[in-house]
Amino acid sequence: MTDLDRAARLAGVPAWDRYSLRSLPVPGGDLTFGVWEPAQESSLVTTVLALHGITGNHRCWPYLVERLPGARIIAPDLRGRGGSSEIEGPFGLSHHADDMVAVLDSVGVESAVVVGHSMGGYVGLVLADRHPDRVRSLVLVDGGLPLGGGVTDPEAEADRIIASLANRLAMIFPSRASAVRFWRHHPAFEGAWTSVVEDYARYDLGGQAPRLRSRASYASLIADSRDVHQGESLRRALSLLGRPDVEYPAQWLVASHGLMNDIPALYPPPVVVHWHETFPQLAIRPVNAVNHYTIVMSRRGAEAIASAVRRVGRG
Repeated sequence: MTDLDRAARLAGVPAWDRYSLRSLPVPGGDLTFGVWEPAQESSLVTTVLALHGITGNHRCWPYLVERLPGARIIAPDLRGRGGSSEIEGPFGLSHHADDMVAVLDSVGVESAVVVGHSMGGYVGLVLADRHPDRVRSLVLVDGGLPLGGGVTDPEAEADRIIASLANRLAMIFPSRASAVRFWRHHPAFEGAWTSVVEDYARYDLGGQAPRLRSRASYASLIADSRDVHQGESLRRALSLLGRPDVEYPAQWLVASHGLMNDIPALYPPPVVVHWHETFPQLAIRPVNAVNHYTIVMSRRGAEAIASAVRRVGRG
């Protein structure tokens, strides 16, 4: 058990006794992923493949684990992030999607409910397009659909967000405590700081003091952002949401507040309306009193995601 694992145990991360950290070889290096096994044995276990955002890591999901005690949660560090940060490429949505097939194969899972937060939603869509037999259902969490939605300027909005994220990835911290302080004062976690968020922040760090920095690589941020906005894989995958012959259901959860706990949210109401009109069969579920981060890293947000997963089980 690493020092980070001990810290997480002390921090009270839910279901730690059911968690294991694993890795497998993929093109470019080794991919790290976490697995939370279900709390009770059953022949009808739902497997959830949980995909984090563009600069995130798999330790954002413990509250979802807590809300789905009967499910198996498989959560990778996407290549270029967290424990998979040593993978220098190739990046792009198709490569992430193919990695997810390797992860499912390594655990012996044929298909899963795919929950994708932010960029993880894009990866989920491309996974469903490239490997439809591996996706039982899609739950897109404040992501998965282009930001502009025919209403605002998507390129300008994407550039603004990328610049902000790039600045954070360039930050150097003299100690783990200073990195935790940065996140603790982040507007997204004002009044919402928990031991789970602290563990997420600590797990993100790489390097040695006094030069600690995020393990999310700048190269992966730029390459994946470019693929989202200019690549063909997402455009092709989006057509799935408009096809009547697609058998699996898709749900879109939308946070009420943005990355900085601000309004308008990442997907303002006019953009949500646009995508509702474009894909009327997509079930849109607003989630109030959460922002782009706490829609995953809070009990309120996790319960909304868990409810979406349960709806799949009820058909």
